[in-house]
Amino acid sequence: MINEVRRERRVELACEGFRKDDVYRWAAADELIVGKKPKGAKKNQWTTLVPAAQLDFYPVDDNGYIELFKNIAAMANGYKFRIDRDYLNPLPTNELTLNPKLGQNPGWPK
Repeated sequence: MINEVRRERRVELACEGFRKDDVYRWAAADELIVGKKPKGAKKNQWTTLVPAAQLDFYPVDDNGYIELFKNIAAMANGYKFRIDRDYLNPLPTNELTLNPKLGQNPGWPK
């Protein structure tokens, strides 16, 4: 049953911009995000719409999908996610300045 609820929420929230919040709520980011790479459409689908010279700029994976982050070392192995830190966002510096008793979330620089 829980998988059906999660599937339905995935469908509903994906296009509304709240999918990341839901993944964090379920504490499933380490399963769903780590190592994944964002990819685009298949490159050959754009050959009639975009001049070839512009398409050559975009790297593709083994299946022909545009992989915008392929040549960026930090994204070579996909998304990173630190369980001890990344479920919490860093508190803004201006909020920490306004209230000196407030401490930064764990794992983030003070």
